[in-house]
Amino acid sequence: MKKFAKKTIVLGISVALFLVIAGCQEQNISNPKQSRLVAAQNIQLKKDLVKKDKTILKSQQQLEKCLNEKEALQSKPDSDDSLTKFLFEETVRLQHENEELKLQIDELKKNLEGLKEVNTKQQSSLNYTDWISECIKRSQTIQSGMTRGELLKVFTIEGGLSGRTSRRYVYKGCPYIKVDVYFRAVGDGRDEMSDDVITEISKPFLEWSITD
Repeated sequence: MKKFAKKTIVLGISVALFLVIAGCQEQNISNPKQSRLVAAQNIQLKKDLVKKDKTILKSQQQLEKCLNEKEALQSKPDSDDSLTKFLFEETVRLQHENEELKLQIDELKKNLEGLKEVNTKQQSSLNYTDWISECIKRSQTIQSGMTRGELLKVFTIEGGLSGRTSRRYVYKGCPYIKVDVYFRAVGDGRDEMSDDVITEISKPFLEWSITD
């Protein structure tokens, strides 16, 4: 019985340490709705773990009390057999109750780990969304009236048919994001000049790379 009481104390300490570690590892979620939902679930799980921890501590105290009373009674030759039997049954009941509480705590831990995994996936998805948004915003900084030189700070050339007054360009951050650009040539000659002025630029679109 004393060994079990020690195991119960160790379990209580382990649960407390788990709560501290879990609290340090929480991640922020950018999406407001998902953030509130996951935060509420995390808080509820932690409350449940704390409640179970308190219940185990209470059971442990009751168990120690029963064991002490049992030892005291057993030391007396005139001890009451019925009381000894009651204490033994109470001890067994508390042991079973503690085992059930252990299983419930394990289940709560699994649920908490599942929420952390969901948080990680949601954060990864939001990161990709933010990156695409940034690509679109940056590509839209190039407008009609700007020069070819300014365009080449954000985009680069791609293979395929082209001329001095029209060419398809690809976004430097992703070769699948493209725009079609038309120019007004500045000066004579067929060579592209950095001073050529953009007369029209299409909206960004997606297309596989052209290598020829």
